[in-house]
Amino acid sequence: MFAAPTGSLTIRSGAGDDNVTVSSLDRLFVMSNATLVIEGGDGNDSLDASRVSKAVTLRGGSGRDTLLGGSSGDVLQGGANQDFLYGNRGNDTISGDAGRDFLYGGNGDDSLSGGNGDDSIRGDAGADRLFGDTGNDTLRGDAGNDTLLGGDGQDTLFGGSDADILAGQAGRDLLSGDSGRDTLFGGSENDTLRGGSDNDKLLGEDGDDRLFGDGGLNDTLTSGEGNDSLFASNNEIDETFILDLDDLLA
Repeated sequence: MFAAPTGSLTIRSGAGDDNVTVSSLDRLFVMSNATLVIEGGDGNDSLDASRVSKAVTLRGGSGRDTLLGGSSGDVLQGGANQDFLYGNRGNDTISGDAGRDFLYGGNGDDSLSGGNGDDSIRGDAGADRLFGDTGNDTLRGDAGNDTLLGGDGQDTLFGGSDADILAGQAGRDLLSGDSGRDTLFGGSENDTLRGGSDNDKLLGEDGDDRLFGDGGLNDTLTSGEGNDSLFASNNEIDETFILDLDDLLA
């Protein structure tokens, strides 16, 4: 039994391929201000806190790790190598770190950061914040009013349902708002922006961009620096195009 009302309890696995599952916590620990930390260390580890109702911190270490959060606001850190991180319920903070990682927020308003490598990041339900960081990443906001930032590399961003904000940032990116009233920012290179259904705002920014209004009836397409191409679907009846001098002279 862990009786201290404050501080932390740290569980460290060894150098091999370990499976650590927390099925329940002492009542005094749950009611205290103490924190539970589970560290995988070397090896391909599985850290499972899915049955825990108190917030925990899971650190994968240097192997190919699988981290499963519980029902509170957990912290999941993948570490080096390819990791799978699932926040489950609660407002989680998830970081893949190095390697080609798979991040899944679950229910709650989550913050997910891919780190180095070509990552796959999915917010699921809730108002999530997704950061691709470096690498060629794929970001999916899913349900909720999400914010997606591609970072460096050639990224692919899907807003999902509801009103989302998508920013490609550096690299040649593909942005798709999907359903909901979305706002899309291209970034610094030649990007492709698709609004999807509903009334969206598309801003090309730097580079020679391609902007598609798609199915919305009242979309706003704004050209930035560079020679941009702006397209409207046949069923759009009130499309607003805002061009700069470079586009008019192209």
